[in-house]
Amino acid sequence: MKKLFKIFLIVGACLLFIGGGIFVVAFAKADFNIRELSPTKTREDCYEETSTVTTLSIDYNVADITIVATDSEKLSVTYTCPYNRRGDLNEITITEENGTLSMVERTKQHISLSFFNFYDHRVRVNVPKDRVLDIQIQTDTGDIKLGDGTFGKIDLDTDTGDITLGTITATEMNLSLDTGDVEFNGAITTSTLTIETDTGDVDFNSAITTDTLAIKT
Repeated sequence: MKKLFKIFLIVGACLLFIGGGIFVVAFAKADFNIRELSPTKTREDCYEETSTVTTLSIDYNVADITIVATDSEKLSVTYTCPYNRRGDLNEITITEENGTLSMVERTKQHISLSFFNFYDHRVRVNVPKDRVLDIQIQTDTGDIKLGDGTFGKIDLDTDTGDITLGTITATEMNLSLDTGDVEFNGAITTSTLTIETDTGDVDFNSAITTDTLAIKT
């Protein structure tokens, strides 16, 4: 019995050694970048408006969302799509109707046996500088960054993530977070500013000009 146990122990040690060697070789071929071992890859897609968009609505499960004003003539959205050999892991639906661009992301059910699943969740919206846009963003997990610009009504809502704002002029601003911080890095001019966070800080680093200010944390 002891001899049989020793044989199993030796075989197990050999298999462990061989497995470790295979991992080291694969890791070296990936230039010791652990992300290269992931069976999940990421591609980048882009959508450009077909007519003038005045309202932007984004509903995501997981993503860092950035909105910036640019010199571009058209509004465009660049976003990442994770996939593996079985296909896309997320279902992203983009519709454009009556001046409203709606983007909805839902995660597909999938099972992965790999310990190394790395992929990016990013959405970047390029808005023409002269465009006054209403913005509605809802995300379960992810940061929201809104750069300098002039906007209409702004509604930003994230369950887990931070909201960072630049120099902004807007008719109305509503910011809601469950867990996360709000940071103002530029002057804000708006008629109404409402901020509500369950767990997080609100940092004002510049002037706020508003008729109505309501903050709850």
